[in-house]
Amino acid sequence: MAPRNDLEALARSRLPQVLAALFDLDSKEARVARATHEAYDLSAKVGGKAFILDVLGGSTPALLSHWQRVSSAARRQEIPVMVVPSMSRSGRDLSLAHGINWVDLAGNASIRAPGLQIRIEGQPNRYARTGRPASVFERRSSRLTRLLLQHPGREWTVRECAKESGLNEGHVSRIVSRLVAEEFLRKEGKRLRVAEPLNLLDAWRDAADFSKHRLLRGHVAARSGEELLALASRRLADAHLEHAATGLGAAWLYDRFAMFRLVSLYLREWPSPAQLEQLHFREEPNGANLWLVLPADDGVFDGARVVEGVTCVHPVQVYVDLKDQPERATEAADHLKQNPVLLGVGNGAS
Repeated sequence: MAPRNDLEALARSRLPQVLAALFDLDSKEARVARATHEAYDLSAKVGGKAFILDVLGGSTPALLSHWQRVSSAARRQEIPVMVVPSMSRSGRDLSLAHGINWVDLAGNASIRAPGLQIRIEGQPNRYARTGRPASVFERRSSRLTRLLLQHPGREWTVRECAKESGLNEGHVSRIVSRLVAEEFLRKEGKRLRVAEPLNLLDAWRDAADFSKHRLLRGHVAARSGEELLALASRRLADAHLEHAATGLGAAWLYDRFAMFRLVSLYLREWPSPAQLEQLHFREEPNGANLWLVLPADDGVFDGARVVEGVTCVHPVQVYVDLKDQPERATEAADHLKQNPVLLGVGNGAS
């Protein structure tokens, strides 16, 4: 997490402009100051309204507990608001479910109070590296999240996490500290356990960016996505290329929800021209029906399993990857999420 003082200082400098814009005022007409109450960080006056503001590094499960504390401290005529660098999709859903007022430093907001209703969406995140650092969920560091979600009912020590994820123990300790602070993990003594697996899964998905992998888009002749998936997997095996399906094809094999045209396959190594020819692959970015993906980290293969003769990444990895897939990927992800036992994050799965 970014140093607390740095994050609060950034919020203080940015909030006058953000809050003033909500009321179509000049930033000079918004006053933001440090709070004198321990329950929140800042206070503000703008547009004839008084706000009390609590600053968080990310839109996480901690959002709810902080909101309960801040809203309880609000006096009459004071409007409690949570402030985050950028509000994630899962944070928006949590806020909607619990009536949490929030604003992010990009200028998005959802605030309800007597005589006041504000909702602004679509402002781009300018502070992607503020708050929860990318390293918690990206590249090699995501190995820890993936491991925890594959065994959500298990208790861990930092040493066990490091050993089984293949990460440095000091690195794991730093990530664990952040995940505990944001209430994704519960810690009792030296033992750790995932607090709410679906919350952690959604936070990982919010942070994921499939474009950070190396992609080769092309076409292989096939009558359907299902036929292409089986055909490509068989030909890759014949070419001695280790691979695993993800995205819509893997989602189909796991729960048979949505038919698909695009097949996405992770590869351990980049194919040679001869291997591409053996696959009958023709590079064709426009209208591609096959994505060959060299992952940013080989951890995507952790927990892979064979389903109907095709090696697929673990269902939690499929769910994360569906975020950046076309066709009916959003529906497929939502359907997959409705089956937490299949994902491995329900009923105390271990």
